[in-house]
Amino acid sequence: MFQIKQVAIDLANSCSKNCYFCYNKSHSDGYTLWKPKEVVSFALDCFKNGVEAFSLGGGEPLEYEGIFEIIDNIKDYLYTTVTSNGLRLEDKEFFEEFINHLPDKIHISIHFPEDKIEVDRVISMVKKLENYPLKSGVNLLVSTKNVSESKNVLRLLEKNGIGRERIIVLPMKYQFSPSEKEVIEVAGRKPFQSSSCFLGCKRPLQYCSVTWNKMVSPCSYSPSKIVLDDITYEGLIRALSKVDFKSCKA
Repeated sequence: MFQIKQVAIDLANSCSKNCYFCYNKSHSDGYTLWKPKEVVSFALDCFKNGVEAFSLGGGEPLEYEGIFEIIDNIKDYLYTTVTSNGLRLEDKEFFEEFINHLPDKIHISIHFPEDKIEVDRVISMVKKLENYPLKSGVNLLVSTKNVSESKNVLRLLEKNGIGRERIIVLPMKYQFSPSEKEVIEVAGRKPFQSSSCFLGCKRPLQYCSVTWNKMVSPCSYSPSKIVLDDITYEGLIRALSKVDFKSCKA
């Protein structure tokens, strides 16, 4: 039934940004059960079984000790992506270390389109990363509270040379979730990228999510999760086969 091509793993639920809406309930005193060598072993076993891409998230993956060990050991085999708030990259010493351990792609999130300081910071960093051999882009989080601001930010991103092929427009989940009409308004009724469930919730067959506490779900947002009792691709498929999938809107 399943032939997983992409695995998204939350390395921890720790993040110093402490956003109130975080789907992972991340906070500055968060935890992880993952050791870097476990992640690498798991990722490589997934690769041997047909997985093509591994997405590193959190929490904040750039605050995870061992992030570079993971990237270095899986990048030659799997298309490796990172989703980050980008704050650690503002530190010169950390940035210099990051460019020596580049993933294939990084997307930096704008969580608060109404916050000019955050918007300017993310745009500046994404433009800076254009000088290095990786793909960079933006995740633009839209809520019912910032539809107008999100629309303006999308135009600003394009004005700064960050095209729509590098922007993912993400509706906020659980609370203050925008309607389809509001998200389309943000996009100015032009083509845009969003989560695959934007037009309707359906259980993915080629994608799955693994949490910071080693649970498996068909989707990062779904409440349906089951323990990964064997940290292998076979264990992943076995867990997925037992999950009673439910929508995040259930």
